[in-house]
Amino acid sequence: MNPRIIFRVIVFFATIMLLVALIAWTALASWRRMGELQTHLSAQQWKSLDIASQLQDGILILNNLLLRYATYRNDRD
Repeated sequence: MNPRIIFRVIVFFATIMLLVALIAWTALASWRRMGELQTHLSAQQWKSLDIASQLQDGILILNNLLLRYATYRNDRD
């Protein structure tokens, strides 16, 4: 075979292998980053749910006070 053709085939396969390695590295890095983001998002969601629960409790307390005032007309309420 012609040495130029052999050189081109070697360069072609080296390029393909480099691209496969780059794609694999990118996929692995993306997978790790998604795991980190999922963990962070889960923590943020729990904080958000806790805040929402506290707000709901406060609204329910105020609603009960309003209903008690409307029923008994007690000025303390």
